[in-house]
Amino acid sequence: MKRLLFALLLLAAFLLPQTGDAHMAAPGVVGTSVLSSMAESPSVRVVVLFDGDDLSLTDLGARSKAIAERRDAVLDQISTSEFRVTDTFTNISAVGGYVTYEGLKKLVRDYRVQKIDLDIPGQMALAESTELIRARDVQASGITGAGVVVAVLDTGIDSDHPDLVDDIVGQQCFCANADGTGCCPGGRTEASGAGAAEDEQGHGTHVAGIITSGGRVAPRGVAPDADIVAVRVLDKTGAAASSTQLMKAFDWIINTQPSVKIVNTSLVFGSFPGQCDAASAFTSGLAQAVNTLRARGTLTVSSAGNSANKSEIGAPACLAGAIAVGAVYDANIGTISFGCTDGSTAADKVTCFSNSSTAIDLLAPGAAITSSGMGGGVAGFAGTSQAAPHVAGALALMMQAKPSAAANDLENALKGSGRPITDPGNGVTATRIDVKNAVDFIKK
Repeated sequence: MKRLLFALLLLAAFLLPQTGDAHMAAPGVVGTSVLSSMAESPSVRVVVLFDGDDLSLTDLGARSKAIAERRDAVLDQISTSEFRVTDTFTNISAVGGYVTYEGLKKLVRDYRVQKIDLDIPGQMALAESTELIRARDVQASGITGAGVVVAVLDTGIDSDHPDLVDDIVGQQCFCANADGTGCCPGGRTEASGAGAAEDEQGHGTHVAGIITSGGRVAPRGVAPDADIVAVRVLDKTGAAASSTQLMKAFDWIINTQPSVKIVNTSLVFGSFPGQCDAASAFTSGLAQAVNTLRARGTLTVSSAGNSANKSEIGAPACLAGAIAVGAVYDANIGTISFGCTDGSTAADKVTCFSNSSTAIDLLAPGAAITSSGMGGGVAGFAGTSQAAPHVAGALALMMQAKPSAAANDLENALKGSGRPITDPGNGVTATRIDVKNAVDFIKK
């Protein structure tokens, strides 16, 4: 009761204007979870979003300069003991760090601050498919994803795997364990270059294989000649301690990887009904990054999540600028239990575990998928994590088929050329991709 009362007093303190407040943030800037957490701890980990909707998505020099100026103007008013900033970004108008009560008071009364929310953790969206989506037909015509670079933000990659070793063109790591220690090489929280994204879990290796496996050991991927930039943002348990790890990865891609045309995120942060761009400081900041990439022709593909939630999906999938992917079975595999149970299965049946909402864009095979595994072998996984890279691989084939195609045209081609399937759990209909039809459509 005392904690609840303290949280209510904090809320009142932030909503009532103080004498001399000529400029002040709008009501509702501070998330209620921040206040309740502050009732239990002297400082809490938050993401702070600044003004940024007015900034250019294409002039990155002007954008980064304006972001730095706004960030500095806000932070110059606050001591490091009141707000210890741990994460800053070049092209996302936000910061992450640990804020105290005094720091929170100063932030909330700055008109440049739009949102302050708890920094939330994330996790992988884990739970022979290329025939179903007719990727083999496209490969037989000589379209294999050559020249297209896909960034895979995940647990990393087995850099020695025979099916992947010749596809890796870059590695990066932004990874912290739950205790704050680093999970990048050498115990660091950031690392670059060869070996930086070495996989310790297997999920990222499997996802990368669905996109671009060469077929030497594991089944051939959807786009076997596409290149991979592996970015590790999840620890060896498949978890992310902080949403800023994902934001840093997107920021790094914007700043340093102009060749990347597709970003695959087979992971989820939180759960949101409908589109979530304005839901929190984290989703708003991430929306800036996704929209900036889309403006330069780079598409973000994201898994919906595997909680059997038929009214909400996770971030980044819930962002308007991302392509949200749910999972269907690729064949009759009998009864399967994955938090829920499907007593019968069949090709194109939506899996019971696949999250869904009005924000779902596409469906793709997600159960059960055999692909590359750690140690140079194969592994079998099921989940929307596996559905998303089918879409990423499909986009790689389409981009090779028509390099001049605009981002919106590519997405619309996938939506307009596949098979409409309705999820019986909520009545939402989405298109299961048909890569052959999509490539034929985009080439017209």
